Amino acid sequence: RAAAEAAAAGEDLEGVLSVATRMRSRVQTIFALDSLRYVARTGRVQSLTAWATSLLRVKPLVGLSQGVERPLGFARSHTQCARQLLHHVALTKNGDVPLHVAVVESGCAQQAEKLRSLFQTELAPVECIVVPASPVTQVLAGPGMLGVAYYRGN
Repeated sequence: RAAAEAAAAGEDLEGVLSVATRMRSRVQTIFALDSLRYVARTGRVQSLTAWATSLLRVKPLVGLSQGVERPLGFARSHTQCARQLLHHVALTKNGDVPLHVAVVESGCAQQAEKLRSLFQTELAPVECIVVPASPVTQVLAGPGMLGVAYYRGN
């Protein structure tokens, strides 16, 4: 969004790219996956791990920052996923620094809207929107993925 605003303000291509690069380094992302089955197809996790999470009916939570993934835990329901996503973002609180949130969803628009409402109520971000996952993310994560992309500051 910041890059689009820079372009609308008359920045040249180099200026817009600079803004986009700066923002990319600030954005944190957390995904709650419905299953690891789709991720296993990419080779990022072993099929045995995907099978086990499916058998146990747990939803893995994965953090992504500047291209580096990190496991954050598991949840058993969409409600638990939402609470854990909220918790991880709340841990980043830094005084009165503004919070910007995009709830990202892949085939679970109702849960995404509930999560957006939860964020509005609990953390009062200055911006909180729901967006569909990109086609690439949808292929990698599969249906039922719910996540948040967020940053603090102006």
